[in-house]
Amino acid sequence: MLPSMRQKVTLVSAAALAAALLVPMPARGAGFYLQEQSVSAMGAAYAGAVTLAHDPSTIYYNPAGMTQLPGGQIHIGGNYLHPRADFQNNGSTLGGGAIAGVDSDDPIDGTIIPNAYYSQQFNDVMWFGIGMSVPFGLSSEFAPNWIGRYDSIKSDLQTINIQPSAAWRVNDWLSVGGGVDVQFVTAELTSAVTNGVTEGLSKLEGDDTSVSWNLGMTLTPMQGTKIGVHHRSEVNHTLDGRIVVTGVAGANADQPGTAALNLPSITSIGVAQDIGDRWTVMGQTTYFEWSSFQSIAAILDVTGTAASDVPQKYDNTWNFSIGAEYKWSPSTTLRFGYQFDETPTNDTYRTTRTPDGDRNWFTGGASFDIDERFTLDLSAAYIVLDDENVNVLRNNGVARVNVNRDDSWIGIGAVGLTYKF
Repeated sequence: MLPSMRQKVTLVSAAALAAALLVPMPARGAGFYLQEQSVSAMGAAYAGAVTLAHDPSTIYYNPAGMTQLPGGQIHIGGNYLHPRADFQNNGSTLGGGAIAGVDSDDPIDGTIIPNAYYSQQFNDVMWFGIGMSVPFGLSSEFAPNWIGRYDSIKSDLQTINIQPSAAWRVNDWLSVGGGVDVQFVTAELTSAVTNGVTEGLSKLEGDDTSVSWNLGMTLTPMQGTKIGVHHRSEVNHTLDGRIVVTGVAGANADQPGTAALNLPSITSIGVAQDIGDRWTVMGQTTYFEWSSFQSIAAILDVTGTAASDVPQKYDNTWNFSIGAEYKWSPSTTLRFGYQFDETPTNDTYRTTRTPDGDRNWFTGGASFDIDERFTLDLSAAYIVLDDENVNVLRNNGVARVNVNRDDSWIGIGAVGLTYKF
């Protein structure tokens, strides 16, 4: 094979991987955001996440909520996500002819999302805390011979967010809080590539650490009413790793490269209102500035040039939650809620790594005070995704991946434990 063909295959490989870099399967919040950072908040579909602070997981959603937590508290939580989706061929082609391959039934792996938080009251006006969360991530793997392999085969993206935070009770009705987010990200992404004669595998591996910030406040304008506002800044990652091509005769390569990973800013506002001694109703809306993710380019270190610049054209989105809490007894609180979660993807640029659609969340949960020091939280969610189609060109336009994604839902079970001291 001529050197120009070798370079062409390498760039095609990079383009396919760059197109996939930020886009997990539909087992999470719309786009590729993981909402599952608080077990208690999930029970009410996160409708009270920025207003009510039942435990130190408020550090993630609104650090100002720490002023509602007396003394020292530690919270550990875990969420198990069980996703389901079918992908059916809808006329995929390779070089003008049908692609040989199979449909895919449920390629999305079950995932555990852990989190841990610690809050400490320093005096009557100051609180400090730290949180560990996993706000973005994906884990999926299709069969190597599936119909859409030129778009994606394996996707493994993991983030870990460490968030030292502080809160200040300004007066009886206003608290403010904020934190620094130190975020680690690793990625391994693979897809098929061909030179028209032999078919091989492209793989991108990379990692990065970036720092951002978040700021929030809580207000109590009258007894029984709470308002919360929180903003989390955009995070700009540059994954540093390698682009590797194997199995393509005469075009195998192993090159250092980088790829940008821009995570959106997130702004939430919520209200919680007590109704009598036992009921609290909540509402919350969150705005995701996905428009910062318009394209993604893979840059070759050797030449400093873009191996690809693949458009994504994400749209800014909202989600809306309503929920309620009921004080069943002095030691038991029940919760339930509903959320509509809008997808940032669109019909032109949707991929098999983000065959995303609008989501409807139905949730429930409960908290049990075991004694004065320990509280057990249990929550569950059932999420239904709208059916969508993926129709994209890959491998320098040689392959058209056209598949329907349907029968998609996600089940989540979560458990958390809080210790007060």
